[in-house]
Amino acid sequence: MTNPTTPLSPEREREIRKRVKAATPGPWGTYQHGSMGEDVLIDIAADLHDTGHGYRCRRYIGQLESGRIDNDPAHTEWDAEQDNRQSHDDAAFIAQAPTDIAALLAELDRLRGQRRFLMSEIGEKGASSGVADRAVLAFLDSSDDDSGVDTPSRLMVRIARLEEQNRLVNQEAEDLRSEIEDLEDANTQWAERAHTAEATVTELTADRAAATAEAESLRSQLAAAYGITAAEWMQTQQQLITTLTARVAELEKAAGEGRAALADLVRDHEDPGTAAYGALHLLSQATISVESQPDQAAEALARHDANVLDSAADQLALIGDRLTSEYSSSGIATDEGPAAVLATWSAAEDKVRELAEGGAR
Repeated sequence: MTNPTTPLSPEREREIRKRVKAATPGPWGTYQHGSMGEDVLIDIAADLHDTGHGYRCRRYIGQLESGRIDNDPAHTEWDAEQDNRQSHDDAAFIAQAPTDIAALLAELDRLRGQRRFLMSEIGEKGASSGVADRAVLAFLDSSDDDSGVDTPSRLMVRIARLEEQNRLVNQEAEDLRSEIEDLEDANTQWAERAHTAEATVTELTADRAAATAEAESLRSQLAAAYGITAAEWMQTQQQLITTLTARVAELEKAAGEGRAALADLVRDHEDPGTAAYGALHLLSQATISVESQPDQAAEALARHDANVLDSAADQLALIGDRLTSEYSSSGIATDEGPAAVLATWSAAEDKVRELAEGGAR
């Protein structure tokens, strides 16, 4: 943070002037949303005009919000209205800052002109003669002199003003030189991008030419090998695709009809055999996407699955009965381990029969 007692350096003054010049041109104003005593929002905008239903502006700058967070020990007893009034004062300070800073810089320029003049008078004439004191008085009283005569005092004032104008011109020239450097940098960047783009276009053009040449070579090879042009070859392939598509449709229709016939055969025989069921399963999988009339294939396969599961459940029941008989004759049927084994076989039988009944349905 800059010490407020430190003299203003030329570098910092240039930074201040640059910020003033770069900021949105004024005047800035404030517009409050809400009433004192409530939470309020305060907008800051350039060329702000109250419309009676809000406001219009040339450019929106920012917004302040009265908050409940305040770590200043002096504000511990503040109420909402005092907080809002402080936010309003802060917003007014920010909105007026560009105009105030510009006025202070102008006053600084004027005072520097006076100081240069006075220092010049004092340095040239010397304090011991008393002429310097009279020169100071003459300068201070020059605004009341209407004679129009170019006195030394007036000439020194004019010289000081010209020197100040020269300083301002030099400053503006420096700013322009800085802008020119920025533009030159930007121009260099655009030139580099243009060069890159041009190289890319050249590369793409070469690729396009190579692709065109390769395509022409392939056309020539096709004509030499088959005696036809690329368009004729494409037409031939399209015809072949059409023929194959029609043939596939015929085969799918025949497969659907075969599936229906095999389903009727399986349904009408008490035990058509595993081979018949296997063939029906394969045909059903192969014709899933084929549109056909409803048939009994799914029902026949479900009935077959149910019969297989019933047979498995019967086998599980036989094993359970055998184990129960063995454990009972040994007197261990009620022991924890054997009892758990018998319960497992019984549960497996129940689950398989449940699956069989579900498949049959």
